[in-house]
Amino acid sequence: MFWEYILVINSSLKFSPPVIAHRGASRYAPENTMSAFLKAFELGCHWIECDVMQTKDGHLVIFHDDSLERTTNGYGEISHHSLSAIRALDAGSWFKPWFLGERVPTLKELLQLIHQQSLFANIEIKTKPYQETLIAKSITQEIRDEFSILIPHLLLSSFSIETLKCLRAQSSDYLLGLLLDEWRPDWIDVCYSLQCVSLHLDYRLVTADRVKQIKSVGMSLLAYTVNDRDEAKRLLDLGVDAVFSDIPDLILKTVI
Repeated sequence: MFWEYILVINSSLKFSPPVIAHRGASRYAPENTMSAFLKAFELGCHWIECDVMQTKDGHLVIFHDDSLERTTNGYGEISHHSLSAIRALDAGSWFKPWFLGERVPTLKELLQLIHQQSLFANIEIKTKPYQETLIAKSITQEIRDEFSILIPHLLLSSFSIETLKCLRAQSSDYLLGLLLDEWRPDWIDVCYSLQCVSLHLDYRLVTADRVKQIKSVGMSLLAYTVNDRDEAKRLLDLGVDAVFSDIPDLILKTVI
């Protein structure tokens, strides 16, 4: 049975401490940059979260928004720019002047960091309709070419059910997580069909009854994005396995 498989997998999927640095330590460094990930590691996080998008020429970069304006000095949609054009942008000075020259990382750079520091990562995959298969194949190739040893350290998640389907079609080895910003009464059927090991909920959707349902089938439950210590304590006391936070050091003080 699949749920028995989930119990085995999740017995080794540990969130200790139960705090995931959201886009890195994004209150202290520009989000989704190497500086933010290194800061999270410095603060004591074993897990980081980031977003992956695809460039015009098919490369995978760590970036959240569809467009470049908010977190770089570039303009337009990221999918309309080549990797070389994106790498030429400044992705740091919008946050603080001393981050001038920070670059948009590639997925390969992130995977190298995870390997070097023995970190774990929740990689959220962002894609456009009808591009799901392409990005799933690109991610699979990127991981399998040089970083297959990291598969147990990577939790791949998405709001897009089609993207998760394409990833599962690429490999039965991947740890997949379903992201929800609205509650779905059919969550268990969706997770079963995708063989997901985790459910990622907006923290405002988390109730004692829902935690009980999710944990009863052995799945991990993660809540985003929590920047309040009291709220983090409430969620963890309910049985949430880990919370995502922009200020992980503050939340770590709640659990250490």
